[in-house]
Amino acid sequence: MNATDLMRVCKRCHCSKPVEQFPQRTSSHSTKNICTDCRDKRVAEWYSKNASTKEITEKRCGYCEAVKPVSEFMRRRWSQDGVSATCRKCTLELNLQKAGSKLVAEKICPTCRTLKKASEFGFKALAVDHLSRNCKDCQRWYVIKSKYGIGKREYELLFQSQDGKCAICKRPSVEPLAVDHCHGSLRVRGLLCDKCNKGLGQFEDNTAFMLNAISYIDMNRSKQ
Repeated sequence: MNATDLMRVCKRCHCSKPVEQFPQRTSSHSTKNICTDCRDKRVAEWYSKNASTKEITEKRCGYCEAVKPVSEFMRRRWSQDGVSATCRKCTLELNLQKAGSKLVAEKICPTCRTLKKASEFGFKALAVDHLSRNCKDCQRWYVIKSKYGIGKREYELLFQSQDGKCAICKRPSVEPLAVDHCHGSLRVRGLLCDKCNKGLGQFEDNTAFMLNAISYIDMNRSKQ
């Protein structure tokens, strides 16, 4: 390969530069016609020309025509004021209207193969029906399996061995019990309620901290 093959002329500054100084095209393995420096200058020129001269705190929605704070609009880096033309609420409504007949009231989960209501699926804006592929229950078991290595059957056996109660406070929980594991060996230790699980995390599984906390509570209790 000749040295000239590693050089390229920028169509903007007309300078001969190494190929490494030209941006790579996303659609192919070739490079763009202008160098990186000229690209950055062109972007800066565009922003200085199109950017708003003053920051706005409110904007009129182009759909509902209500004046709302800019926090209720989505960011749009290419727009003149930096936010979308319609507010978040109207943008969602327009997307749902665009979906039209594609919206469904029920859907079959491909994992459990059960027909369930749309409310039992998560929201996914990019999906045709705006619903997640799997139902919330199957998605939960997928996360537990991938993080802790136990499936629904192992979880239920552990749940039954604890009589459906938290392994620490021994109280039943309205919410599903969380899987507690050793952060060193990654071994599953049991099922805990949300408060006990977060408490262990705050104490960093350090028994010395826990014993000091017990002594602290007992000491102050005797002073009452």
